[in-house]
Amino acid sequence: MASFQGMTIEEALKSEPVLKTADLEQILKRSSRTLCRWQDEDLFENPMPKPFSACRNSGNNYDSGKILAWFQSLPLRKKKQTLAR
Repeated sequence: MASFQGMTIEEALKSEPVLKTADLEQILKRSSRTLCRWQDEDLFENPMPKPFSACRNSGNNYDSGKILAWFQSLPLRKKKQTLAR
């Protein structure tokens, strides 16, 4: 795992072309469960990009450019909920 100490979030996201879940946990200071929640396309208008490769026990791989673009679109915007009739 790379060390992102002393970097801004944007600098850290630009530092590597591919980031693993553990890297994003360190950079964004959130748990992997939160990262998964942020990827919910049904809940958010601007969900966090999903990994381009997902592997159990070895971490997911994310495109840092897509994560950076998503980060710059924050805050997360919840979709308006429609009532089912």
